[in-house]
Amino acid sequence: MALFNLISKIFKTQNLEEKYKFKNSYRDNIIEIEIYKDEKKIYLTEFNQKEYEYLLKTDIFQMNEEKNILELPYENIYVLDDETIEFFNLPKYFLGTLRIENDTNFLNRSGVKFKIEFVDTENRYEYKFKNLIIRERDGRRFFLKEKDFYLVQEIFLYNNDGEKNTIPTEQYKIVEKIRKLKEKKEILLGSDIQKIGDIDIVQNLELDFEEKDEKNMEIFPILKDVENFPEKIIEAFKKEFKDKRLQKIYTLKIDGEEHEIVLNNELLKALQVVKENESTISKEKFIKKEGPIFSDERMDIENLDYNYGPRVKGLGYLNYRATPALNNSDTEWFSFEFPYIDTTDGEQIRLKPENLDYLEGLSNTNLDSEEEILVKLETEDGERSLFLKQRDLQNEIFKLKNSFKEVLDFKKSKDLKNILNLLDENNWEGYAEYKGCYVTPPESRESLLKLIDDKEIEENQKVDNEAEKEKVLLLKDNIEELEHTEDSSKVNIEYKYEKPESLREEINLLPYQRDGVAMMQGLYTQSTINGVLLSDDMGLGKTLQILTFLAWLKEKKLDFRSIIVVPTSLITNWYNEDNNKKNQGEIQKFFKEKIFKVEILKGKLNNEILKRIKESNILILSYETLRINQIEFGKIEWDVMVCDEAQKIKNPTTLLTTAIKAQNVKFKIACSATPIENTILDLWCLVDFVKPGLLGSLKDFKKKYSIKDADDDVLEKINDELKNKLNKSFIRRTKDVLNSQGKEFPKKIVIYEHLKYSEEQKEKLNKLNQMKLDGASVLPLIGSMIMTCSHPKLIEKDDEIGPDLVKLETDSLKLFNVKKVLELVKEKNEKAIIFTKYRKMQKILSILVKEWFGFNPNIVNGDDTSDIRRKILDEYRNSSGFNVIILSPEAAGVGLNIVEANHVIHYTRHWNPAKEEQATDRAYRIGQKKDVYVYYPLVSQDERYGRLVFNTADEWIESPKFNFSKGSSPEEKLNRIILKKKKLLRDFFLAAPIDVDSDDFDEFKETEVKDNTILNIEHVDLLDWSYLEIIAILLMEKEYKGNGYLTKRSGDFGVDGLIEVGNNEAIAIQVKKSRNKVGKEALEEVLYGRKIYERELNLKIKKVVVITNSETTDSLSECNLENIDIIDRKKLSLLLQKYNITLDMIEKFGKN
Repeated sequence: MALFNLISKIFKTQNLEEKYKFKNSYRDNIIEIEIYKDEKKIYLTEFNQKEYEYLLKTDIFQMNEEKNILELPYENIYVLDDETIEFFNLPKYFLGTLRIENDTNFLNRSGVKFKIEFVDTENRYEYKFKNLIIRERDGRRFFLKEKDFYLVQEIFLYNNDGEKNTIPTEQYKIVEKIRKLKEKKEILLGSDIQKIGDIDIVQNLELDFEEKDEKNMEIFPILKDVENFPEKIIEAFKKEFKDKRLQKIYTLKIDGEEHEIVLNNELLKALQVVKENESTISKEKFIKKEGPIFSDERMDIENLDYNYGPRVKGLGYLNYRATPALNNSDTEWFSFEFPYIDTTDGEQIRLKPENLDYLEGLSNTNLDSEEEILVKLETEDGERSLFLKQRDLQNEIFKLKNSFKEVLDFKKSKDLKNILNLLDENNWEGYAEYKGCYVTPPESRESLLKLIDDKEIEENQKVDNEAEKEKVLLLKDNIEELEHTEDSSKVNIEYKYEKPESLREEINLLPYQRDGVAMMQGLYTQSTINGVLLSDDMGLGKTLQILTFLAWLKEKKLDFRSIIVVPTSLITNWYNEDNNKKNQGEIQKFFKEKIFKVEILKGKLNNEILKRIKESNILILSYETLRINQIEFGKIEWDVMVCDEAQKIKNPTTLLTTAIKAQNVKFKIACSATPIENTILDLWCLVDFVKPGLLGSLKDFKKKYSIKDADDDVLEKINDELKNKLNKSFIRRTKDVLNSQGKEFPKKIVIYEHLKYSEEQKEKLNKLNQMKLDGASVLPLIGSMIMTCSHPKLIEKDDEIGPDLVKLETDSLKLFNVKKVLELVKEKNEKAIIFTKYRKMQKILSILVKEWFGFNPNIVNGDDTSDIRRKILDEYRNSSGFNVIILSPEAAGVGLNIVEANHVIHYTRHWNPAKEEQATDRAYRIGQKKDVYVYYPLVSQDERYGRLVFNTADEWIESPKFNFSKGSSPEEKLNRIILKKKKLLRDFFLAAPIDVDSDDFDEFKETEVKDNTILNIEHVDLLDWSYLEIIAILLMEKEYKGNGYLTKRSGDFGVDGLIEVGNNEAIAIQVKKSRNKVGKEALEEVLYGRKIYERELNLKIKKVVVITNSETTDSLSECNLENIDIIDRKKLSLLLQKYNITLDMIEKFGKN
């Protein structure tokens, strides 16, 4: 009825049949429905917007606006209720039965087909197409019922497939489906079909290996992935396989019953290889994965699992999770994925039903706003905070809402049974958490049991036209417990640098680089099963060290094979054949020609590419390309795997991390200057890749080292302990090493400019503060405040910049400062990079650079493909003289080499200091020939702090010169947070907690006016004018010992409030909140109002008081007489000090 109610809303009439008629045309794939009303054809455009949306909402009809018809796919018939079928004059359901029989004997090489007849007591029917049949005697159409249709459809597809109907497994599959449907309804079967015993179609096997004797392993197949296989059948099949020749169908007798085990052709071919080798393989070949069992192409099939790498448990279905997966079974169309917020760092925070109201409370309808909202969520590890833009927040709300499911959304009885069990366990309280969904309990347990029974009737009938969910390698993940370790014993490794002959003659590694290569050579020499976390500071030549190690290894091992996994944008950094030497990859720059056979893979693997890869020394590919090809690559044994920008795999529960760790690799290198981007758990995940077991399980590591609010002593202890544990498996040097080793590296000079607010910024910040005082949550406002400091335009709803470029500049004095810096850069004929993450700010800067200097600077912010981005950067690098490029720190913050620029302007700041340093080090790295100037234009509450210049990092981080008073601007607060985290990174690199934490916002809380805060003149400046009126009343009550009240807002005749001081005597108050001087007109207003109040209220006004938070003109100041009191900013400040006024007092006054 629910659907018909919706249809009624569209066609809106009680007597539907009298007004609407439908002309239905039955095509091959759809039913075309023409709509007529009062014999006149109705066009889709005649439906109003709401009716049109209702049609879309049904998700059943498609709208062909060209033909002006509704289109109904045949498959959608089964979601229509009876009333809707009757309303649209569609055929009724066929109520007869099916007669099915085979045309020849089973296992016939010519193939077996099935004949279907549609039978009732007295009629014959002809099959038309899809689910439509026609009664022969009168041509009347009927629909097949859903369970009949899907079986019929599958049989016809099978019959028409000349290859499939010759394969025994496919023949038996159809028989199995027919017989299962017969269990639920009456079907007439041919005698051959009736004779067949219980059938088990085997789609997947696993090869198991057991020790046969001292030298050999015995191989045998294990039945898997069939839920109903008891252990007796598994053991019986294993025995039959050992004792008899290979068969297409194994007939097993178990407890007096026959079971037919049917193998598909691919499995038969693979098992033939096992039989040919007498089910035996030597231990030596097993360890090396050599011989036909591993190399014969007949074994290279998806349905056969065997040992891949040492961490692989097998093939199956892995899903994003917050804890280790307990169930890797197949899915329907659900994603098995609970709703998560995916951070830019790859971290996931699970959303729960109780989060919905909170998230909706933060949202608004302006999806185009650049404003960033701070979201705080409780997780298993405590409270987590992150920033989301409004559009992203809406997407998260949508994901969470979409995760709420009804039991009717699940199509398999197995799922419904599992949900029933979960609800029973929870005593039917709350949601059942199942397959990534929050399932709402139905009305009663009995209704769910009935639904399960109905679903069992429909099982195994539908043809799944969608591709099966992709299998992945299942990992011993070391999350809950330590499942996989590699030798982590500490040994004193002897290492001495051995220079490979393939390095170009002019290339000389610096001493620290030679040490880094030597450490990798020493680790490899100690054990080929090893790994290292290379965390040198950005720009110190990590890539050169790694390639030198690979070149050395290639000279030692002729059949050397390595895989280098990188972000897509960095592939050409490693390998790029270009006539311009500036654009060449590092392999071309540093090594002689044709030293390495390099293959680059983009996208899905095929046999031709796989052959080339096996003949190459180095395969370079992106993280995503490896993920989608993980199974094929898992069968290859790699000598070395390199993960560049390895922070990509810092989350242990993602498909990407699992794919990386599951590869069959001997020596592993994780390359990242920032192994901790959020929490210390990032470090665990990277070490678990290079040296599994070294830091224990994630559960134990978290318990021991993830300590909230740890002080410096605790952090120092953790840092030292982890450094000792990692030992030679961790390499970390900073840029200071260059100067200590005799290479004079350019300086990094940090320059701050404290700039005053523009009038527009003041106004908008006042409004934001007012929103806080009016009860708005402070956390979403912080992002808006910081954006306002960059430019007030960023918090406006529309994307329009506007034509007034003068106003665009004057609205943010930071822009004047940028112009001044760029003019200096132009004078020096040098290049500059401007970093800002806000797209609107990028656009504003681009417009103004064009206005100032006459050219359009390029912008790199993630909107372009990697090829276009490379061309943009190459163009910038190769340009001569002055140039400017605008970059997003997220899109261009890693891996890029832009040493052609030596001026870096951080127009907006990144909360994560590691990411900000990554951005700066695009220019400040090896290859830079000039001093690098890093500019931080900062809106300040007190611009007198002016220009600050720091020549060393320590001088900068430790500087006491920054303004951190209570009057600090939002940008000054953020600067303090960033510097605090920079200090932690410097002092406790392996233990520094640098993710956004709730404690970070204490700096901003200083600017909050709490209920019990004693107000001062600065608070008054931030408050709305209406608050100043109440403050004035409260102060005058205390000053004149009377009772005060506000007059009505409109028509007050210049009197904002009255203080009753005696019998029919009062003091009249005029309040002026202003940034400018208040003149004599304010007094004139209240003097005029005094006369009216005296006349109308029969009051005697003893005194008139003008109160302002500003200064006054001389003409007003001179009016201080016995019955006139002028209270300007200075006097108001003294009164606030004399009488303690709080926000709580103001709010109580307002309520009264």
